[in-house]
Amino acid sequence: MADAFISYRRKPSAALAQLVQEKLRNRHNIDAYVDTTRTDSSRVQFPERLMEAIGESPVFICLLGEGTLESAWVRKEIDRAYALHKHCIPVFQEGFVSPEDVDDAVAYLLRFDGVHIFDVKAVFIDESIEQIAALCAPFKIALPPSPPPRFPIRALVTLVVIVLVAAAALLVQSALNPGAPSPTPPLSAFDQLQTAQVQMTQGAATRTVGGLTATYDAVQQATATAAARQIMATETAAYATLLALSPTPDPLQVALQAARTFTGSNADWQALYPEGFVHSFDDGVPMALVPAGCFMMGSDEGRSDEQPVHEQCFDAPFWIDLTEVTQADFARLGGVKANASAFVGDQRPVERITWFEARDFCALRGVRLPTEREWEYAARGPAAWQYPWGDDWNPENLIRSRTSGLGTANAGSIGAGRSWVGALDMTGNVWEWISSLYETYPYDAQDDRERDAQSQTDVLRVMRGGSWYIVSSDQFRAAFRNRTSPAIDNYASGFRCARSS
Repeated sequence: MADAFISYRRKPSAALAQLVQEKLRNRHNIDAYVDTTRTDSSRVQFPERLMEAIGESPVFICLLGEGTLESAWVRKEIDRAYALHKHCIPVFQEGFVSPEDVDDAVAYLLRFDGVHIFDVKAVFIDESIEQIAALCAPFKIALPPSPPPRFPIRALVTLVVIVLVAAAALLVQSALNPGAPSPTPPLSAFDQLQTAQVQMTQGAATRTVGGLTATYDAVQQATATAAARQIMATETAAYATLLALSPTPDPLQVALQAARTFTGSNADWQALYPEGFVHSFDDGVPMALVPAGCFMMGSDEGRSDEQPVHEQCFDAPFWIDLTEVTQADFARLGGVKANASAFVGDQRPVERITWFEARDFCALRGVRLPTEREWEYAARGPAAWQYPWGDDWNPENLIRSRTSGLGTANAGSIGAGRSWVGALDMTGNVWEWISSLYETYPYDAQDDRERDAQSQTDVLRVMRGGSWYIVSSDQFRAAFRNRTSPAIDNYASGFRCARSS
């Protein structure tokens, strides 16, 4: 199984493909699959094998040179990678010009972080291949060490074919010898072809053996095809055995590595994990992974306390609860609060809870309340969307405008409202307690706004996300800031927890 598949057009990228393959293997121990072409541009591998190779490789590398996207073969390979949601690495050669209109598959490829390579000037090529290796590294599949086979597969199969041909020749000789002690059993069609080849000479036009008439060339071609099928079948069986013995990559470690090195957009993360990467730790509560990155916190279109808009960056990923904490999980994990929730239901979010009670429950789980900047980043992402699902208001994407007779709804019940990392109900259902003290912007974690303040109640704590009773879309903007006393526990206040990676 290769670590990566390299897609390219013979002109102008054949030499570069071989160079990238060689350096990835020799310098980085990364095995890249490269199809080869004959001088007449015909394919050596069967098309089906190429599609299989793309499916088997965790990473799809596409060398993009002048006219690459005009190649039907390359487009088929890109379509295959898109259909399988492969992690892609576009490699931009000097002659590549990005087309104005592209289909979904090419657009998917171009969304990934790419590498520019100066193949014409022939400078910094090693540095570019280093970058390709770094992008491949998180997805490299480690196979367990195993002793080398006693005989190479091709050599073994070749030996078997030679033995079969020799046996067929002996059978022919026995059949032509009237003094043979016992009759020869009927030959199979494949054996008859091999027998015909043994009996024919290069000068014979046709020959009939066992009722089979064929030209020498036809027999030779048929025998070669049969032998090739035999080799392919043997290699396929060997590969299946190797695949069965190979360990499955740990999805958690793959996702964490991708999150640590992430530098893309909301769409780039969603391309990797369309519904977010979700993992449950020992407490059994599902959490969504939030990758490293930067975003612009605040809004020029909102209230004055959302300004100035300023950049916040995360050097490391973190986790945030997939949904607001449910009443079932709160009870199961030993949560304690003074007042019972008003809208009872195992899967409904906890409400009527103070900031202190929410803080203590998160600590009981070994996690914490999210900071204000963590919450907003998990809701808006690098694109700084207005709402968790995008920039366009959609009242169907959240729990809102409900009477007190209805109150809350089950946590995470509207999938269309998920944020770019998959977190649900980031707006609507209940307001969410944040760890941060309410202070002016720009946000600065070092200015004491993240202090615990113990049981101090003469301060204001931030709440985010809006609630079930609100009608106006303004308070559902992901940049909107609410604040109240940490001792308040009303029917509209809940929370979710966060965890450092």
